[in-house]
Amino acid sequence: MLKNIIIVPALFLIVLASLFINVSIHESAHYIVAGHYGLHPSISMQSGVGFLWNSEPIAYTSYVGGTKQQDIAIALAGPLANLLAMFLGVFAYRKTSSFPIQVILLAFILVAFLSFVSNIYPMAGADGAILF
Repeated sequence: MLKNIIIVPALFLIVLASLFINVSIHESAHYIVAGHYGLHPSISMQSGVGFLWNSEPIAYTSYVGGTKQQDIAIALAGPLANLLAMFLGVFAYRKTSSFPIQVILLAFILVAFLSFVSNIYPMAGADGAILF
């Protein structure tokens, strides 16, 4: 019984850690590409998960200037980094037979996929708004 009670908070922490890692990967990709173009990027981290209620992002990469093509490349970098992270997670999942590691990887893969989809979708505040 105690084992079942511990599983829920453990899964919550695994998903929360996966979210933090995926957001970091996503924003780092924006930062790297913007820096490549010499646009002086900066990353702002928000507290909590307000994006669920009021459309505020957890993190945001801002930069100065940029052409339309540069904006598109920078916008694509974040979601594509999440997609790459997802594929690397799938590769790692297939290489391990440890059930606890597989559970962690499944959470990571799911969060990476959801991050890709939610950011590539063409809505205000998402990277997809710049792309389409």
